[in-house]
Amino acid sequence: MKSFAKYCLLAGVVATALAASGCNQLKARDQLNRGVQAFKNAQFNQAIENFQNAIQLDPTLVNAKIYLATAYQAQFIPGAPSEDNLKLAQQAMDEYKVILDQDPSNANAVAGIARLDYDMNNLDEAESYYKKSLTINPNDPSAYYTLGAIAYQKTNRGIVTARTSLGITDLNAPMVAAKKAPPNAKKQCEALAAQDGAIVDDGIEQLNKALQLRPDYDDAMTYLNLLYREKGDLTCGNETERQADLKIASDFAARGIAARKAAVARANKQQSGGVVNDTKPK
Repeated sequence: MKSFAKYCLLAGVVATALAASGCNQLKARDQLNRGVQAFKNAQFNQAIENFQNAIQLDPTLVNAKIYLATAYQAQFIPGAPSEDNLKLAQQAMDEYKVILDQDPSNANAVAGIARLDYDMNNLDEAESYYKKSLTINPNDPSAYYTLGAIAYQKTNRGIVTARTSLGITDLNAPMVAAKKAPPNAKKQCEALAAQDGAIVDDGIEQLNKALQLRPDYDDAMTYLNLLYREKGDLTCGNETERQADLKIASDFAARGIAARKAAVARANKQQSGGVVNDTKPK
């Protein structure tokens, strides 16, 4: 009889615990939904409070953790050096890493850290996380595009510095001209090509992958234009190769302009309800 009573008491405790757990999960979902609505209205402080409440009520609620990190990240302003701004970036980073501790392959957390590192100009870290992101989602054109942009940012400063040191002010002039080239120009260019040439080529490859997935990706075309111009700079006196690279660069520049115009036309058409105003006289 005592065993039966003990069993009944234990069952009652378990049932109460399960009921409380279920109640907390419902409350957590409610806090999450409230937070999402506040987030959409750009009420970030309120959203953060709701997401924190949701996590406290249900620590397994991954979406609340993702939204909490995103709410911090949404307020971060790239390039602004203030302590409060950098604190927002760190808070977002910390929350994403909490998620990755539980789920190392969480696509949203990996992509979030990649973007944060990129916006903070931590290019090596950003490159690493974007590559990791592509192992999870290999069909993400924005990841390939950003890897291409990183390649350009890594190499552009060295090329600009070299051209400046050689006294080349004309942006259309080669780094190593057939005539009147400074004595050290070819040597300096070849050293730069050995250092950055593979990075430029990889950036071009990444951007082409982005275009394969999104053929109208005008930003990718813009960076292809820029990287092919760098590739032309690093031919170091081979004018035939440089002109070929510049031709490809110009083609991508033109394609980018056309893609942007097409996007604006589509947006205008949608805003007008699909009705085209034809003002030409009949």
